[in-house]
Amino acid sequence: MTKVDIITTSGEKKGSAEIKTSKKISSGLVSSVVLAGLSNKRQAIAHTKTKGEVSGGGKKPYKQKGNGRARAGSNRSPLWIGGGTTFGPRNNASFYKRINKKQRLVAIREIFQEKAESGFLKIVDTIAINSGKTKDMVKALSSMGIDGSTLLILDDKTASLEEGTRIYNSGRNIDFLQITNVKKINAFMILKYKWLVLTNESFEFLNNKFSIVESRRENLVEEKK
Repeated sequence: MTKVDIITTSGEKKGSAEIKTSKKISSGLVSSVVLAGLSNKRQAIAHTKTKGEVSGGGKKPYKQKGNGRARAGSNRSPLWIGGGTTFGPRNNASFYKRINKKQRLVAIREIFQEKAESGFLKIVDTIAINSGKTKDMVKALSSMGIDGSTLLILDDKTASLEEGTRIYNSGRNIDFLQITNVKKINAFMILKYKWLVLTNESFEFLNNKFSIVESRRENLVEEKK
């Protein structure tokens, strides 16, 4: 078990929470989950036209025989200047990579566990920025000992209330801070930021998910025996 302190926005300790440690997984799995997430967000923009899409070229450039040149049926051929492109980039290209839910959750759990063990995980009992001002959010982060890029993870309840709107407004102009919902996090997002700051409800939600995955893994191991 890895213990993490539960603190207030003023930095005072209010309790502790336990993260159930599990067997380390392959770094290759974490890497594949991160790369799949990035690949699935990729959008194809570059687009070239094929011979059939380039305008013109309806008339045969010259007669088939008798002029000593190679035969040609259209001046829109890829061999001609101004013609189409062969095997060029297309905007309908798909970069989708499939990663199942269990793999994704296991990778998030692994990164989450490493953050906790290295001391870069903070659990906050309640977050209240009543003024909605940036300076108050900066003050709260400073009081909690945050000294770098930070991912602030809110639970559904907090995010849906007016309180969540004030938290978002107070942090949206801070370049090293990203505020998101617990159901929208991914492996790359957690790796990108140095610090993870979660509400207590967000931590319980994730820890419950991790426990379910771990129990399923243990059951599979028992069945194989």
